[in-house]
Amino acid sequence: MMKVAVLGASGLVGATVVSQLASDPEIQILPLIHSTGRAWRLARLGIDLETADVMDLPQLTQKLQGCTHVVNCSRGPEPVMLKGIENILAACRQAEIQRLVHLSSVSSYGDIKDISDVTEDQPIGEIHSAYSRIKAEQDRKVRAAVSKGLDCISLCPPMITGVHAGFLTGLIKQIKSRRFALVDEGNQPFPSADVLNVAHAIICALKTTHAVNGRVFVTDGRTATWSELAYGLAKPLGIDHLIGRVSLEEATRIIEKSEGPKASLTSAAKHLASSNVRDALKRDPWFASAEKSAKKLILKMPNPVINKLKGSGGSGKVRRRVKPTDRLDGPGLWRQLRGLTFSIEKAMNQLGYTPVVDFDESLASFHRWYADQTGINGENADLLKFLDPVPSAL
Repeated sequence: MMKVAVLGASGLVGATVVSQLASDPEIQILPLIHSTGRAWRLARLGIDLETADVMDLPQLTQKLQGCTHVVNCSRGPEPVMLKGIENILAACRQAEIQRLVHLSSVSSYGDIKDISDVTEDQPIGEIHSAYSRIKAEQDRKVRAAVSKGLDCISLCPPMITGVHAGFLTGLIKQIKSRRFALVDEGNQPFPSADVLNVAHAIICALKTTHAVNGRVFVTDGRTATWSELAYGLAKPLGIDHLIGRVSLEEATRIIEKSEGPKASLTSAAKHLASSNVRDALKRDPWFASAEKSAKKLILKMPNPVINKLKGSGGSGKVRRRVKPTDRLDGPGLWRQLRGLTFSIEKAMNQLGYTPVVDFDESLASFHRWYADQTGINGENADLLKFLDPVPSAL
């Protein structure tokens, strides 16, 4: 019998994989979570859960003993992602795991643009985002382990959608706050992979008898457009009138502006004085120490200087009027302009993968879940609309 350990089992993909595997009598599952804080979806299944720290190689190796396969859906800050994948690869070798299925991302290909039916042998482009750099480095470590004999299949989905998808709930918030706009007519491709399709691809990778080399793309099959996504998401919620439009030229300007000004001592100090930034830094052990030192330095400054750094040094400043387009999310516009679609021929031929849901079915499932979670169609719908009214069109 196949025994599968799922790392990151409480996350979006991991929990879905565990749910799917739980119904297979031929597979024994071992869900491994970092903490119990987000494990409510798994707890409802009545499955025994165990904690595992990917930063602790001896503990991780011990947890994997007796397993035949491992699925890696773990996430975290950069040190966890990079050191963690090293430990996962080492633990798989020491525990004599037959196959590792690693969840990668199309982001590992860097900044590639305007290519239809991208295949897995596409050269890596320039890498600008931290997430792309981390995923590319993870894949490099995986390739090195494969060259030494480890059986590993790396699956690369684009944006993951479907039930529980944080990207979709975030996009709804952006539309409501008028921070989202379509570029021109919104005809740019939106490559996506419903979480059910990603989980299905992982199970196909666990079971395939083929020796699969390198990355494998996983999508919903047909690639929708950004217009289909935005209006398909917004119309059932009655917020489609809030979807703006922006020209290609204006979108390019906003993207360039969103990259931010060059670093300076003043901007750095102002950034450190922000409580939001300090709270974020505290989550990283290395930066926590730096945060304490920076805080001591700032607190030694005169109060007028501290207030100026915080942006509260005087109420008489003339503020520039904010244009509606200045609210738009630069990274969101950048995603629209990538112009990419991905071929899943390799997944179909070598994994036996075919999407189990299409884009329209995925969006419909999300809406049913979203309505249930928010109560917008329930008995208190009128009260919710009163408390959180939909803004009118400008």
